Amino acid sequence: LSLESFKALVDAVGETPWYLEINAYIEDHQLSALNDLLKAFHVFSPKGIYFNDFAVYQLLKEMDYHGEIIYAPETILTNSNDVEFYLNYVDRCVLARELTLDEILYISSKFPNRVEVFGLGYATMSVSKRPLVQNYMDEIKRDDEVLNRLDFKIQEEKRPEWMPILEEINATSTYMPSITFSKDQINDFKEANCASLLCDSLFINDEDFIELYKHMMNLKTKLSLEDLSIRNPLGEGYYYRKTNLLKGETA
Repeated sequence: LSLESFKALVDAVGETPWYLEINAYIEDHQLSALNDLLKAFHVFSPKGIYFNDFAVYQLLKEMDYHGEIIYAPETILTNSNDVEFYLNYVDRCVLARELTLDEILYISSKFPNRVEVFGLGYATMSVSKRPLVQNYMDEIKRDDEVLNRLDFKIQEEKRPEWMPILEEINATSTYMPSITFSKDQINDFKEANCASLLCDSLFINDEDFIELYKHMMNLKTKLSLEDLSIRNPLGEGYYYRKTNLLKGETA
């Protein structure tokens, strides 16, 4: 977004507190531009900033930023020792999306109101720093535009499901084939003193996303969950499993 477009979004929010998420992996040649961008965003006074690369943290400290700072690496925060270490530097941490429910509740209860969890949306399965989709297109001699496309899916040979895949400038991410839908786990998260439940609309149309959120939070809805599930494959992520392996794959 241009700064003008970004300012229009902030103005539309009004007095409601908002957060900025910077989920890129930063390379050395991008540090100067990132520093300029953070200084520009700082003027709009976000309540807090989510980041997954500590270059963002370092630059925020250098500019004496006083808002909340939340470490959100998506895939690597998987144990309480890690979380305890990072909480020495940041206000809150976001747990990896592939943890089981028991693991999430254990870590959250150890650090009350300082751990955030993923509750609605497509969970990240893997992230690569290589342009995997572009490399594939080059291999099969196709010249399709691949950057930031939301209609790409990939299928493994032994699985019927199609998994969404997103190629950005510095990373290619593959997502679970179903939407993590945490309606049955909400009370567990509350009892474990989770600080926040994160909801991600990526690959979900806006109306369905809002309706799924309302169902999850037991709010009044316009669409039935049955109708929504026809268009949106709902699941429970890794809450009750530790592997993606299919039966027979380990032989």
